[in-house]
Amino acid sequence: FISTMEGVIFHKLREWVPRGQLVGDSWAKAYDKQRRRLSFKNGSWFDFMTFEQDLDKFGGAALHRVHYDEEPPGAIRRECLMRLIDFGGDELFSMTPLHGMSWCFDEFFDPWERGVLRDAAVVVVDMDDNPHLDAKTKLRVLAGLSEEERAARKSGRFVHFAGLVYGEFRRGVHVVPEGPVPSNATVVAAIDPGMRHMAAVVWAYLGLDDDLVVFEEVAVQGGTIRDVCKQIKQVELKHGSKTED
Repeated sequence: FISTMEGVIFHKLREWVPRGQLVGDSWAKAYDKQRRRLSFKNGSWFDFMTFEQDLDKFGGAALHRVHYDEEPPGAIRRECLMRLIDFGGDELFSMTPLHGMSWCFDEFFDPWERGVLRDAAVVVVDMDDNPHLDAKTKLRVLAGLSEEERAARKSGRFVHFAGLVYGEFRRGVHVVPEGPVPSNATVVAAIDPGMRHMAAVVWAYLGLDDDLVVFEEVAVQGGTIRDVCKQIKQVELKHGSKTED
């Protein structure tokens, strides 16, 4: 609430709202810190909420508009939607689609792309549409992103984040010839337990440039804990390492 709402949202509202329209002609008098409510002379008010708050905090009041700064959880959106019935209110979403093919995609974006969206409008804005952003900084910020995240963050497109965890993986780049594990390296073993869907164990260490080097792995399908432990011991003997209990 403090970093985003007070650091960004409130800063902009102070620029945009005429002081003469605020109760008491000032932000300090118009804003109730306990209720997180900004009141205007004409009887209007803004309530400021966060997605981290309990669902029941969003109930009760009849509203004319709900503005979501970033995509809300579906349960919160449904609760807020009920608050709009009395006045026939509307919703406004300003967001970067970082949750993949979410409910927002199903309810708004997909129908809009198919030309069947009713009673709503979708505006897709690319980062390049903002003339005030520095070109060099944009290139630097986007350089390390995967194609999927780049499409979402730069172009505002809904993308499917499923599949490979590291979608940018390239065998010729990320697979290197096997070599000895440095004697001073801290070796870490990660275990993904399972019987029906396979148990997997990987061993890795950080290189001098903080590159994560995965140097060994085992996979046990349909095995017991004893079977997995046996495989782990064999790898430890091979590399002269020991996994802590």
